[in-house]
Order: sequence, then C-alpha cells, then structure tokens
Amino acid sequence: MKKISIVIPVYNVEKYIYKCLNSVVQQTYSNLEIIIVNDGTKDDSMTVVEKFSKTDSRIKILNQENNGLSAARNKGLELATGEYVYFLDSDDYLEKEAISKMVFKMDEYGSQIVMFNSYIDYESYKEKYIEFNKIITLSGEDFLQTVIRKRIYKPTVWSYFYETAYLKTNEYQFQNGLIHEDEEWSIKVILGANKVTFFPEILHNYLKRMNSITSNKKRSKKSITDMLFILKLNEERVNYHVKIKKTCQDLFTRQYIDLFFQYSNNKKEYISLIKKYEINKKIKSFRSIIKYYKYKFFYRRLK
Repeated sequence: MKKISIVIPVYNVEKYIYKCLNSVVQQTYSNLEIIIVNDGTKDDSMTVVEKFSKTDSRIKILNQENNGLSAARNKGLELATGEYVYFLDSDDYLEKEAISKMVFKMDEYGSQIVMFNSYIDYESYKEKYIEFNKIITLSGEDFLQTVIRKRIYKPTVWSYFYETAYLKTNEYQFQNGLIHEDEEWSIKVILGANKVTFFPEILHNYLKRMNSITSNKKRSKKSITDMLFILKLNEERVNYHVKIKKTCQDLFTRQYIDLFFQYSNNKKEYISLIKKYEINKKIKSFRSIIKYYKYKFFYRRLK
C-alpha cells in the first residue's frame, strides 16, 4: 500500500479542525502521513490537533511563525515522503473513501494529477461544485484547454491529488504572500503534467464560511493587486503554449471582467492599476465575451 501525504496548514480554525482531522484519520485508506503545519495559530486549534496526535502516530506536527498559507503548504510539501500528496484546508473535510478513490484513479490512469468533484457546504445545505459527469484524461495542456472550454476549470488546490515526485522534481512552489495563490499554482502545475485525469465523484467538502480569507478578500486592495499580478504571470506563462493560448486568454479576460466588477465601487482608487495592466484593451479585443456576459454598460464605460 502506497504512502499518501496529506498536508493541512492550521491557523485559527478551532471551530473546524476537529471535523477536518476526524475525516482524515477515519479514512478507509490507512497508510497516511498527516502533516500538520501550525502557521502560528492564536487560538486553541493546536490543542485539538495534539489530542489527535496522542492516539494517532501518523500525525506529524510542525510549528512555525505565521508566514501565510502558501509558506505553510510549501513546508508541508517539503516534508512529504508519500508517493502522492494532497493539500487539505483545515476547515474542510473529506468523504470517508476519498483517499482510496484518489489513489485508485491515479494508478488506473497513470496520471500525475487527478481532479475530482466537491460539495460546497454552506452549513445549512450543500451543492455540487462542478456540474459535469464524464471522465477526462489528457495531457496537461489538452486537459486545461478542455476544462476551460467546458467551463469546469477550477484552480482550487483541494480539487487535485498530486504525484509527489512530479511536484518536487519540477520544484513547484506556492508563491508566498499572495491572496489567490491557487490561481497561480494550478495553471503552471497542470500545464507541466504529462497526464491529468478528471473524474466526477464527490470526495471533498469545502466549507463556505463568511469569515474565511476567501470571503474577506472582496474589498481588499491587496486582493486586487495580487490577482492582477497573477493574471499577468499566467498570461506570460501561456505565451509558450501556442495551442491553448487563445482559450486561456479568454479565461483570463473573463477574470479581468469579474475582477473589475468586484471593485467597480472603487474605480477611482484602482484606475491606475487598470491602466497599468491595460485591462480595457484586453476586454475590447474580446467583444464576444462581453456579449456573453451581457456587460454592455461596462464596455461603454471603458471606451
């Protein structure tokens, strides 16, 4: 039985970490290396973790000062000794057979990355994350083009299961200090893979809570600055992939549009960034996307 590493960064999640860890230790797949990276948590999260560690020798704890989610994931990846690795957020949780099914699909298709479906847990109800029910197995480049065209591409790192050697050999790292770090990570990691598989089974539960980093970033100036930086990086990256450049540019343009609308109340504050990244020029070159989104007033505003 192959060893599987599960990396769980922990920061101020005392209300949620029990459910997360319990879902991991109760997995039907037993050969696990559970790496907890304490990212300087200020609450009692680690008290819960330490109780689990006393009865489960598979749990390894690393304590560090607060350096952010990316740094914690990078440290966990550095420590991972399993053949495959999975990054789980500490307020999310897994279905009981999740790891078994991830391993089975990875081995069945000989993939370096496996993507699967999740539930979004709103605490009072759940909904499927991806509405698509077919298996896809392609090279990284073709996979990315296909999932973007089918509008099922998700950058969220917890949607993927990775071959550890693939990540380490290519020295893939999460960019430290960024919000939206998954947006930068997933494009580069998928593009470099020889084979990526999507299968539609729901294996993971994403807890949608209002006080999370993701929920609080809407009006943050750092949020828009980081996302613009990542979009520029991703545009430069796909320039080397002529076959899928147009498809990826369509995705990036939609992201620019969504980003602008998210911050439209603060247009004056962000106008310098909009000019710097030439968002208006990018959008004007994609009239079909504007029509698709019915953002006609937005297009007029940029003339």
